[in-house]
Amino acid sequence: MVSDDRALGGRTDPRLVADLIRLTVAVGIILCCFVVATPRNGGPDETSHTVYSAALVRGDALRASNGFGVFLVPEMVGRPSTECWALQSFVPADCASLGSSSTDLAPASTLAADYAPYAYLLPGLASFVPSPAAYMYLARLLMASIPFLLVVSGLARLRRHAGPGAFAAALLGLTPIAWFSMSIVNPSAVAIAGGFALWVALLTPADRRADMLLVAAWACVLLPRRDGPLWATLIVLAVCMAGRRRPREIWDGLRHWARWAVGILAAVPVVTTVAMGADELEVVLALAPLSLLAVPALVTAYERSTSRGLFVGSLIAAGIAVSTLVIAVFRPDGIEAWVVRLVVSKTGEHLRQLVGVLSSLDAPVPTSAVVLFWVAVGGLVAVARLESPRVALTGVVSIAATIYLAWVLELGQGSDTGSYWQGRYSVPFTVGLPLLLAVRFRHDAVGSSRAVDTFARPLAVAAWFIWNAGFLAALQRWGVGLAGSWWPWEWDTWGAPVPPWLLALVHAAATALLAGVALRSRSSDSPARSLDGEPAAPHGQ
Repeated sequence: MVSDDRALGGRTDPRLVADLIRLTVAVGIILCCFVVATPRNGGPDETSHTVYSAALVRGDALRASNGFGVFLVPEMVGRPSTECWALQSFVPADCASLGSSSTDLAPASTLAADYAPYAYLLPGLASFVPSPAAYMYLARLLMASIPFLLVVSGLARLRRHAGPGAFAAALLGLTPIAWFSMSIVNPSAVAIAGGFALWVALLTPADRRADMLLVAAWACVLLPRRDGPLWATLIVLAVCMAGRRRPREIWDGLRHWARWAVGILAAVPVVTTVAMGADELEVVLALAPLSLLAVPALVTAYERSTSRGLFVGSLIAAGIAVSTLVIAVFRPDGIEAWVVRLVVSKTGEHLRQLVGVLSSLDAPVPTSAVVLFWVAVGGLVAVARLESPRVALTGVVSIAATIYLAWVLELGQGSDTGSYWQGRYSVPFTVGLPLLLAVRFRHDAVGSSRAVDTFARPLAVAAWFIWNAGFLAALQRWGVGLAGSWWPWEWDTWGAPVPPWLLALVHAAATALLAGVALRSRSSDSPARSLDGEPAAPHGQ
């Protein structure tokens, strides 16, 4: 049986081709809107990341003391300074002055010199451009090139293999913070896109293209950030839990070359972490994929237990105990009650940041958009609870795990301000949760939920509103500050390459084009049908 979305009389369906073109153009425009709309160095720690990237491609040493290093890089790198407005929501970005800027080498400092180098090589090439004015935007475009390919590839697979509900749910997961992070010079750009693509690869039928996407996504989640191995492991575990599978089944579904690639890539973060002189907690994070080896024994014990509820409770308690022990051992000053209370009190802020607090944590997405996102996720959980309680449980457990791990990773380092952890660090994992809640696992196939398909239009409209509410809020914050005018034609204060009012219109049109693809996708003919309408099984079947 050949899907009617894929072929008509042996020919490619022109509607599918048209939609693939639409989503490719839309994703490219959305990323470009953020690239030019964000003031130079307006992303979190973007100055440090650009200096480090320029130093790397010039062959400077990879290590520095506690991440701090001073390198000779072109004077245009790291300029302008954003100190006059960063973290000050009511101060517009026009106070920053580019000052003296040229391609001549000059010393510049960075706090990112202990990061893994892999995500920095492409943006570093921009530092060889002879135009100081073009440097920042070219660096961002080069950084965004990999996220562009991964997101387009993931959405293209969903358009071929999923119903409108699953596609719309995937769009909902691409929150404003995801788009923003993928358009600045920051390792999170690659990690977030890799997380999205890994979810898609695991939730679509196994074939050659799925293996290629899975390997590329696995690399992009694992390598850029020290917490990458943790999120990659959790994505695999969530898919296994929702589908009642074991990691070995996913492994067996891979082609021979893909198994080798996945295995070798899993070892790279360990080597990099040790070579970069990281602390013990970061080594533990790098070893996270090894926990997948324990899953078969845990599943067997669960199936043999006389009280499965007690077994799960004991497992959760053991996890909390182990993580507490890890914190007690690795935290420099031990665990103090007041610090724990401070970190836990930041939970609401972290959940908001999963939707979006853009710029340098000073451009919050409007509360209406944040509420709409979590209401939509709650609706997906409710529908899943009626159709597939295991999927709903997986979604709830995943959200709870995201919250708990934010506490653990915040407490695991020496800061006592409660501001080390940011919600965007969890996005490589949470970006795929709406998609997971929109699919159903049945026997030898994964299918789109018919009930979710009926809500494709509201989900797509919600995603469009959230995207544009976040983008407009960021434009206003950069142009006039949060207390400034709401008229877009008054926001052109810092010399943006494109007038903000025009960017707002282009962004609205591009996001509408992308959301519209979900409405043109066909619903599944059967709730138990595989995602591409064929008897092909997803990874692990």
